[in-house]
Amino acid sequence: MGTPSRLIAHAVLLSLTLAACSNPGTQPTLTTTPATVTTLAPSTSAPPPPTTEPATPSTTIPAVIASLPDGPCDGIGDAPAFPGAEISFVADGRLYVVAPDGSGLRCALELDGSGPLVWGPAADRLLAGGAAYDQNGPLSVELLDTAAPGWTRPTGKSLVSLSSDGRLVKAEADGGEEIDISFLETHDAVTYYPSGTHVGVIGTHPDDGSFGIWLATNTGADPQLLVSAVEATPSEPAFSEDGLSLYFVAKHDGPEFHVHEVPMLPGQIEFDATIRLQSTRRLSRLSVSPFDVGWVAAQEGVCGEVGGVHYAVEGGNYPDELVNIDTSPVGWLPDRRLVVEAYPDGCENETTDLWIVDFSSPSREAPSGTLLVEDVDDAAIRAPVPPPPPPPDPDFSGFA
Repeated sequence: MGTPSRLIAHAVLLSLTLAACSNPGTQPTLTTTPATVTTLAPSTSAPPPPTTEPATPSTTIPAVIASLPDGPCDGIGDAPAFPGAEISFVADGRLYVVAPDGSGLRCALELDGSGPLVWGPAADRLLAGGAAYDQNGPLSVELLDTAAPGWTRPTGKSLVSLSSDGRLVKAEADGGEEIDISFLETHDAVTYYPSGTHVGVIGTHPDDGSFGIWLATNTGADPQLLVSAVEATPSEPAFSEDGLSLYFVAKHDGPEFHVHEVPMLPGQIEFDATIRLQSTRRLSRLSVSPFDVGWVAAQEGVCGEVGGVHYAVEGGNYPDELVNIDTSPVGWLPDRRLVVEAYPDGCENETTDLWIVDFSSPSREAPSGTLLVEDVDDAAIRAPVPPPPPPPDPDFSGFA
């Protein structure tokens, strides 16, 4: 097993030069001397043609959940065992959890405020309505007034967040003091490596102004630049659950948006600088499946603009029931199933309908969709992540 310092060194050594964000499948070559960081340069590739949309979909499909229970809320309860998953959603100020087939529906929490649903990696802790909870009830934490709070890996015993003045901070969820782990001049986004030893951060170095995606220890030590952004802006970094890939959204001049995958594991001379999704419309809400390696989804488009919003899965195949409805991804279930928010009356509407879209068919030409529940305010997947992988420990003796 590699040590944290070895992980950083290896990540930098295996990095590649992504020349002009070339087309999918292009394989930049690792030189015989230690390679430089990945360079995110302007794109020259052409986006795929727009998807042809069939006729207006039917609006008479019955939902699996016809009504919500009125009884008391009994707490978040036990997490499903890996690789199981539940779907959580908020309706009328109450948080519900349910199995993907609609069974076991119950109210978990009465919420006092609004805010995104964020489950911890073990699915036994939750951020919801501006508060934090575990199986025993509310937690005492001081990070909820910062931007984009998230759980640490692999246990989720602490929260990490971005302060209003650009610092990177974390604190124990049961009331520990805030710890400043800043190492850049600005910290725009943060994600944890699955083993918890490191963080990936988008930001700017205070000494030379280098901007891109950085890797540092989980205390902010030993920062190394992984992806240097040149005339492009990265966002939404995310590691695959096996720790072998880094994903992120990149906005290029043009404009053009890509979802990139950069490998974290060497072992060959050439590396595939994969463009997993690309569009001339904004890509956001990146979702990387913890169950099926390599499966990603994103929202394509901006609410209110021509074309509305849709979800895209690698190449972008839409089920017949949803192609003419504004949609956005919520997250992945096991067996290549994606939970999707649908806005039948347009994405300006405050509530959505939740669909489960099945991409398990080998052809992937006609994924099937199931309407789970209508008129919800927010939703998230509750699923424990796999056991954390060790840091990669490749042999670079041939490149010394």
